[in-house]
Amino acid sequence: MKSLQGMEIRKLGSNKGTPRLWIEGSQASRAGFLPGMKLRVKLDEDRCMLVLEAADDGERVVSKKVVREREVPVIDIQNESLLGIFVRMGLTAVRIVVQLRRIFVLPIASEVRAKERLDRLKSKLANDEPLLMGSFSSGIGILDRAAHTGLEEAGIRSRLAVANEIRDDCMQHAVEHNPVFDAQTILLTAPMQEVVFDNWVMSQLPKLDGMVLGILSRGGAMEPMRGRHKGAT
Repeated sequence: MKSLQGMEIRKLGSNKGTPRLWIEGSQASRAGFLPGMKLRVKLDEDRCMLVLEAADDGERVVSKKVVREREVPVIDIQNESLLGIFVRMGLTAVRIVVQLRRIFVLPIASEVRAKERLDRLKSKLANDEPLLMGSFSSGIGILDRAAHTGLEEAGIRSRLAVANEIRDDCMQHAVEHNPVFDAQTILLTAPMQEVVFDNWVMSQLPKLDGMVLGILSRGGAMEPMRGRHKGAT
């Protein structure tokens, strides 16, 4: 059985300049790692992942410590060749994913996404490719045009790839009069929450390099409620 047993964020430590990872207690126990058991440790550099697997011929042994007269399993990894891959990514913590008889050590998901965004941004700037911008609570796109103009004056090309606005009259005005909106801009005329909760729509959107967030007006926010109260009376 290899279903998920748990997940935890663990800090990477250091001992005399060597990275160190300490896994103990409930997560080790849920994986079935008990004091005295042998385990094998394998580094998968392509997937940026460290795999700890219970094995009779493993080269490491699960240690223990006593907490309130109870033995607690401890897995102590202190090795540059195994943990250096995470240190070189600039990580100070890692993600521990637990299955039965296996523990995976991976970069924190948010850090992976951040690195992907940064790498993509650097590549586009180096190759003079336009940055794909997104706009939420667009209104008629005043902030979007200001952002586009500012980037252009700095020598950075950009294109409005996605625009979200709840009011169709504002969206229509922007399409007709705002030069930042072009034929390729994806128009999402709907409440913001309906967009982000729609898995299919979100899966169709391009990866954005930047976002412009408008301030939702109080009048716009209250308008649906007014209509609802009128209908109730």
